[in-house]
Parts: sequence; C-alpha cells; structure tokens
Amino acid sequence: MGWGLTPAALIGCILLDYILAFTVLGLAGMFRKHGIPSMIGGSVLVMVLRLVCHYISRMVIFGSFGELWNGLTINEPWLYSLLYNGAYMLPEIVFTTVGVVILLSVPQIRKLIKNA
Repeated sequence: MGWGLTPAALIGCILLDYILAFTVLGLAGMFRKHGIPSMIGGSVLVMVLRLVCHYISRMVIFGSFGELWNGLTINEPWLYSLLYNGAYMLPEIVFTTVGVVILLSVPQIRKLIKNA
C-alpha cells in the first residue's frame, strides 16, 4: 500500500487478478462432454477469458495511477496492459493448448475424462 494502492484498488486487484481470473478456468469442464475439439476449444476459451480479466485489471486499476515507478508514466494504459499481459498469457495459452492436446491423445486419460 506504500506505492499508492488504495483499499478500493487493492480489492479490485484481488477480485480481477486472482479470484475472477482463476475462477473462469473452472469453466473448461463444461466442454468435456462435447468431444475432443470442444475440450481443446474450451481450454483456449477459458485462457482467453483469464487474459481478459488480467487485461481489464491492469488497464483500469494500474492505469489509473498514471505513473509506475520513479517517473515511468503510462500514457496509453490499454496498450501497456495488452503488451504486459500478452507477453505472458499468449505463451501460456499456447503451452496449455499443447498440453491439453498431448493429454487427450492418451486413451486412458480420454476415457477418464469422458466417464467422469
């Protein structure tokens, strides 16, 4: 809180960056009964929803500060948020999708998912 984070911004940050962003990952289970392409698409969808949560948080909450550290300012919070979150979320979406494809190629795992 020493660097200008207000209680409202702290609560918003916790809600958007942690609670909501990781709760949407649970939606991936809704796609398991519709086949393998749907499971892969569902995994990508929930990762994109997580990216949106982080994007909104960074743009609204941290963009409202106007200054990051020691005079480094944010002139375009939407661009900063897109670059910052895209730098780690886009590779994570790719790696997660590859992991899902690899896991679903194992017949035993596919059987467990469909029977659950």
